[in-house]
Amino acid sequence: MLSFYLIPLDIEMSHQPSILPLVEQWEAFVKAKAGTTVDDFAKWILLKEKPESIPTKNTTPFYDPLLQEAQLQGDYPAIPTSQGLAIHIVIRLFKAIRFYFKPTLQKHGFKSLEEFLFLATLSWKNNISKKTLCRTNMTDIPTGIDIIKRLIQQGLVGEQENPEDKREKLLLATDLGKQKLFQLFSDPEGSADVMADMNTEERLIFMRMIDRLNNFHTKVYHQQIDDR
Repeated sequence: MLSFYLIPLDIEMSHQPSILPLVEQWEAFVKAKAGTTVDDFAKWILLKEKPESIPTKNTTPFYDPLLQEAQLQGDYPAIPTSQGLAIHIVIRLFKAIRFYFKPTLQKHGFKSLEEFLFLATLSWKNNISKKTLCRTNMTDIPTGIDIIKRLIQQGLVGEQENPEDKREKLLLATDLGKQKLFQLFSDPEGSADVMADMNTEERLIFMRMIDRLNNFHTKVYHQQIDDR
């Protein structure tokens, strides 16, 4: 019975591809000085075997006017990696969100998106220190303190002594602050759909992906802040 199972195994093993051609290709890649990474090696192989499979300077799968214009000007190599492109897109999305909501924020008396975010945080996380509020919003302490001062001056945020440490003040959203948030949330002009024309399935996938990124980078941020 054992020989019955060994025969197919021997046949299958005899058809295993050799890695020698790949090693030879790698040696040629190194001699050609075509790059230093595995990604460079993969692109070099594809270009060598199927030149048409490598996107040319005049083609891009991204529908971004800035990138298309950059291609026309010959500046597209300024964003040569998916990492750089991801950073570029995230920054543009943040700017788009700020653009959408700026008129509504100004209408309700907020000078910046950060002011709104600080007050919104206190609406569900009362009695926290200034440092904690800044860290929660990933804002450096000096900038965060200025934002908190403006909110206090407007009567949107109040202070009270920390019962566990008399030297420290704890922050809370005042009734006026909560009322202002309610007015903003109820404003139909402030309800831009940042997920655009995504369907339900796409929205769920998108939310899972950005939540994963947010959790990862929030953890890294707090670890690095603690080390400083």
